[in-house]
Amino acid sequence: MASRTLLPTAPIEVALPTTAVTSTVDSRVVTSTVDSRVDSALFRGDLREVVTEYRDAAVADLRQQRRFDARRAESAVDARLVLRASVMLEGWGVKLARWVLEASATGRAQHGRASELFSACALALDPSLHVLLNRSRVSGLVRRADAAVAIGQCARQQRLFERLVEQSSAQALHEFNRFYWRPIHFAAAFGSELIVQTLLELGSDPTAATGAGLTPVQVAVAHHTLRAVEALARAPRALDLDWEGRTPEEFALAVIGSEARCRIALRALGDKKKSRRRRRCADAARERAELAEEQQQEPSERPAACDDGGGWAGVETQPEGEGGATYEERAAARRCDFAVVASVDAQTVVSAYLSMSRPLLVTDEAASGLAAAGGIYSRWRRGAFAESYGDVVLEREAYPYASAAAHLYGYPADNGSTVSDWLASSFDPPAAAAEGAGSTCVAAELPSDEGAPASPGAHAAAASGVPSAVFTPMDGGWRRLKPGAARTRQGDIALELDAAPPHARTQLLRDYRRPSFLEDEEWMVRTGTIQFYLGPRGSGTQPHWHGSSWNWLVHGRKEWQLWPPAEASYAQQHVALALEQGGRGAADVEMLPDSLKCEQLPGEVLLVPHGWGHATVNLEPSIGWASEVNLDRVYDDGLARMHGTEWWRVGAEERERERAAARRDERGEGTGEGGFVDDGDVDEDEEDEVDGG
Repeated sequence: MASRTLLPTAPIEVALPTTAVTSTVDSRVVTSTVDSRVDSALFRGDLREVVTEYRDAAVADLRQQRRFDARRAESAVDARLVLRASVMLEGWGVKLARWVLEASATGRAQHGRASELFSACALALDPSLHVLLNRSRVSGLVRRADAAVAIGQCARQQRLFERLVEQSSAQALHEFNRFYWRPIHFAAAFGSELIVQTLLELGSDPTAATGAGLTPVQVAVAHHTLRAVEALARAPRALDLDWEGRTPEEFALAVIGSEARCRIALRALGDKKKSRRRRRCADAARERAELAEEQQQEPSERPAACDDGGGWAGVETQPEGEGGATYEERAAARRCDFAVVASVDAQTVVSAYLSMSRPLLVTDEAASGLAAAGGIYSRWRRGAFAESYGDVVLEREAYPYASAAAHLYGYPADNGSTVSDWLASSFDPPAAAAEGAGSTCVAAELPSDEGAPASPGAHAAAASGVPSAVFTPMDGGWRRLKPGAARTRQGDIALELDAAPPHARTQLLRDYRRPSFLEDEEWMVRTGTIQFYLGPRGSGTQPHWHGSSWNWLVHGRKEWQLWPPAEASYAQQHVALALEQGGRGAADVEMLPDSLKCEQLPGEVLLVPHGWGHATVNLEPSIGWASEVNLDRVYDDGLARMHGTEWWRVGAEERERERAAARRDERGEGTGEGGFVDDGDVDEDEEDEVDGG
């Protein structure tokens, strides 16, 4: 398929403000006293204070539980502080990126003036904060890699991890979450060379494997954090074979798509011959391309997804004559630069894709369990959706969660309107053939991208000419279910829509489903967030990154751009402006490198691994679900009880139980490979209490 431009042909002229906005911090940002203190400390760059605040809150929480006296609560939390601090690195990077963007554009951020940002470690930053602000002002972006460098320099200056080890013991370096990720794995994925070096110097094991069998150097390779690869490669035995018998070089050839980064990774891993690196990476790329071509030549049948866009597409997208492009024709013609499969199971999703940091497009809606998802393809046709939800008020934004910082940019945070009003004002008139609410599909030609809305961009949907969209978090009306719960469920959650009247938008949850390939309790793929989205042609999401997620497109057509974690960036503006401005880049660095592109069609599910940068543009009006998931590297916050004693291993007693379990496994009496030993210390009543809270 020929390459398409998503941007206007004429350059976008944007005047970024250079003076500070005098408004005070919006009170809605502060969700609790503890969160406020943590964010304030992080804003100043006082990482030790951040961890201290977390520690005190976690200790107080455990002391409320009947099994924990003050001594045990403190011991349990201290034993896991190194792990917890390593986990928090990713969140620190996201917040720092947002604050740098706000400070560069307005002179202040949500927690203070630009001069106060990371002031506690300003002298340690190289490049300086001034340089980072200038890059952001020119490009409209903050690179994840720059955030990792700054946080690593702060941690090294403040001896953060050294002090945490002193506070607990060297054993804290070897604590792990429920998927056996240790501090060194999180640091490798985040990409901070200094933190990786510090953990190795303190005694972290460079050969430790995750539950998916990945060593720290493989984790760094999978996330394309090549400076961390170099640091780890120098450690003893770091280049040992993995569980599959592969060398780190073989692993790099399997997971790194970019030939340039593949060559850099092989050099870091010890291959010193340039010609050999070039040949090996080219051969690997060729094999992946051939496999992708084979997969896309046999698109699955689509009995449920409508080729007319569910009636959302405007008059100009409808066929003038007979016939038109079917799903199969579109699928065969589209471009997708990463894996496309018809069907998949939970084990493969976790172990072969998300754990290895590889994006994936699943095309067979029958295999994903969504073809018969309660008739959603019919209920979410334009006419039927407007009839059911026309009175629902939804917040429209130029990019996801723009309202959180709207006050800083001088735009109103409230951009709500009813569905009916929004459809009438911002969506193209529907074609006559598609106005009905039935499920009969009308063939439609591939719409031309010429003349597609090209927004001038702005920081809020209220700005004139910005094609806004709804990115609504469903943070009410549901709760998680524990594995094995014999209750009516929607995926792995229970709906509570009949309780005390919910917000009208939560009624949408009645149509929520998870793909069936995530419904494997053994692999514990748990829902983290739920988000409904709807937007006209030209709307989308700006470059950003977050945890592992899946995106189910019910109707419409989307173009995705993805960047591996080491190349991810964050923007706070409409996607068209972000891609245009970021593509120009700063004078001293390439801010927005070439991306992996893929066109998503209705009924398909796209999975984005943790930390991958991504942006989307709706090529047609699009509606669907998105959800972050908790799996191999993300676990429930706050030392949740439903995962057993793994959450508070304390002293020799617990370690002895683990050794005894290992001996039983050797004799064939254990819980199975990759399992985790639970001594049954948590009763079902306590678990129900936690799940319902």
